[in-house]
Amino acid sequence: MRRWRSSTWDLLAALPWTSTDLDPKLAKRWFEVGVDVSQFAKLNGTIGPAEASSWIQSGVPDGAWLDWRERGYDAERAGFWHGADFELDEAAAWSSAGVTPRVAKRFRDAGLACEEAGIWHRARIRPDDVAAWRAAGLGPADAADWSGLDVPPAVIRRLLRSGLSAGEVADWLAAGVPANEIERWLTFGLNLDEAQLWVARDAIARLSAH
Repeated sequence: MRRWRSSTWDLLAALPWTSTDLDPKLAKRWFEVGVDVSQFAKLNGTIGPAEASSWIQSGVPDGAWLDWRERGYDAERAGFWHGADFELDEAAAWSSAGVTPRVAKRFRDAGLACEEAGIWHRARIRPDDVAAWRAAGLGPADAADWSGLDVPPAVIRRLLRSGLSAGEVADWLAAGVPANEIERWLTFGLNLDEAQLWVARDAIARLSAH
């Protein structure tokens, strides 16, 4: 105990650490980063005080630090997943889907499993929009083709039934025809070039009225 009495920290605080084989100065470093003796024992010498401090700040329970670490997660990354309410196995599965903890949580809250969520994510569909695509009877493959056009899924479904592809609808949109009016032009028997002429005439008429 003499070396502990001569150390620079309070003997009562140091007392639990006297049961370890640590040098008093090193034990104090562990103490100062917030690790107690029981936590130190769980670590079994695998990490140092600085890394332990990072794990404490991560919010991950001390009994799980090494499990996360063994699966390739550092304290910061593990903390993000833990903070989003994911256990280690869940985090590993969702990580393989290529999504961040925040996005994964949104997909999970929307009722999607990680594998399906990954498909929607790769189609660049936001978690909050998946329900609308599903309600329109459209899947990730359709979404991947159409998502860049800023057309509501319900309208897309009607356009698909009319035999139009995403590329063709893009041409109609570029011609100034709103997506929800394309079917009406087709019903009148007008093709894209003819519709474009009418749109141009209408624009000229409006300008002339001013």
